[in-house]
Amino acid sequence: MKIVVGDKFTDFIQETGSIGFSALHSHPEAFRGSPVVIGQGLSPHELDALRRISDQYGIELLQGETVADCSITHKHRLENCVISVPKQIDEHIYEAQLIFDDENELLQDHITGLHVQGMLMVEACRQMFVSVAMDYFSKHVFAENRYGAINRMDTKFESYVFPIPAVLRYTRTELIEDPERDCISFSADIEVFQAGRRVLLMQMKHTYYKMEKLGPVEQHKARSACKRLIEAQTHTAQVLS
Repeated sequence: MKIVVGDKFTDFIQETGSIGFSALHSHPEAFRGSPVVIGQGLSPHELDALRRISDQYGIELLQGETVADCSITHKHRLENCVISVPKQIDEHIYEAQLIFDDENELLQDHITGLHVQGMLMVEACRQMFVSVAMDYFSKHVFAENRYGAINRMDTKFESYVFPIPAVLRYTRTELIEDPERDCISFSADIEVFQAGRRVLLMQMKHTYYKMEKLGPVEQHKARSACKRLIEAQTHTAQVLS
């Protein structure tokens, strides 16, 4: 049995005896009748190609869910979505799988080739949090658009994350509705598990407002920040002159 990952993870392939997509795609006959675990870093096109050769060569592909679309992850490009659609386990718990393409925006610069960089995992947790909040809204609260503001993202990395299957578990720890401000605050622990071990814990809090309420506040703060910057620069220039 082999694990297939994206070609960018060269060190991981070398150190673990895994195989890159290109090697498997070029020589599928070497894996005839064998099970292959789908790891990380494969694009939808590459996955389609593997499915075609698996039928031809009798290769059993062991994979989980497909990636969630942009509508719930708040991204514009599918290659930047990194989780499957979260499934509700009980009232406060959701789970999703880590799924990322090696064309993801966070893999275009710094990559070790062995582990998955931390910022991609931070983004995965953010997408998990947002998608669960949207699911809650659609079922319990309202249909109109809400704008989320991040209050806290405390991350504890407990081990390296590697380009193999991983599960994100969201556990809601607090939900506060504020009718006076017409907002809802969510707090949650997001844990990432890989190969039977927890490798990351993020404690998050977001507050969601109606678009028409938060928009003017954000606009005012943007104008105020620019005004303060210009005043500070003008004062510095006067002092230096």
